[in-house]
Amino acid sequence: MKNARDRTKATLDSELDRIQRKIDADTIARQAKLNELKDYLNRLEVAHTQFESWLEQLKTLAGSHAGDIPPPPSIPSLPADLDLSALNSAPVNDLRDAKQKLQSALNTQQINVDLPELPAIPKIPAVDIPQIPAIDSSLSIPGTLGYAEIDENGNEVGAVGGFNAFDLQVPGFAVTFLLIGMLMGVSLALIDERDWGTLERLRSASAPLWTTLTGKLLARFVVGFIQMIVLLAAGWALFGISLGRAPAALLMPASAIAFAGAAFGLIVAGIGRTRDAVLPVGAIVIMTMAAIGGCWWPIDFEPMWMQNVALALPTTWAMRAFNDLMIRHLTASSALVPTAVNFGFGIIYTIVGVAIARRRFG
Repeated sequence: MKNARDRTKATLDSELDRIQRKIDADTIARQAKLNELKDYLNRLEVAHTQFESWLEQLKTLAGSHAGDIPPPPSIPSLPADLDLSALNSAPVNDLRDAKQKLQSALNTQQINVDLPELPAIPKIPAVDIPQIPAIDSSLSIPGTLGYAEIDENGNEVGAVGGFNAFDLQVPGFAVTFLLIGMLMGVSLALIDERDWGTLERLRSASAPLWTTLTGKLLARFVVGFIQMIVLLAAGWALFGISLGRAPAALLMPASAIAFAGAAFGLIVAGIGRTRDAVLPVGAIVIMTMAAIGGCWWPIDFEPMWMQNVALALPTTWAMRAFNDLMIRHLTASSALVPTAVNFGFGIIYTIVGVAIARRRFG
């Protein structure tokens, strides 16, 4: 309450002082105007007296014609009770009196509030926390912990010592870059050779078109197959990926996806008219195949309808074989079906690609 009273008093003092200064300034301004009026009235009274004297002199000079002079207009005289000396009075002090009354009203007596004594706060009881005995550093778990994959019949199908995220990412991105390399190595190369006239010179040498296309596909297949081997070896050396029970079994899905990628590049070369048309369309198709086929994340994360669509893509079967061999540590026989499916994709792509290329480059 004291703080509230002090704040109220300070606010009132500030506001009253502001009002007082304004009133004083207004009073001084009005006083100056009244002084000008007072001076004017005094000069008017002197001029009235001089005018009466001048009129008497005029009549004297007129002589007998004084009666012909019309009477002058009468000038109103000042009121008899007009006291101009009262204009010099000082400003009223009513506001200052009101300020003093307000300040005296705020000076109230101190209010004492008697609070009852609070009960004593109970003490927190002491809790006896037993000490944990020291662990013997010589104790250790015999062997190592691991887990195994068991089928519905209770037979162990794959012993896994731990999961490494690179076991999924290295083969996934290797397949992605393999398809991009096949796109540029097959599609763009055929379009460039057609524009440069190389295909025309080969045909003039009585070389069948299908043998030329087969040779180019075989060359790109070898390059892509070696690329997959190098990337898997680099993943094992740099990121510690698992090569499974039989590392040689990884050659089966690697060769199958390299063959399917080269054949798919032949289809893109037959469909695309120019380099500018092949690059964006081919890149979009390859990125879509890689994403849906599980190259960038586990395919189990995808909705069921997308997993069903992914069965029509070679990337799905390639990643299934790599995951079975590298992550699930299954036997080499687990990669036979995915490898056969991708070789089937490659054969279909080759037949379609050669048919389109004969019309396009024949």
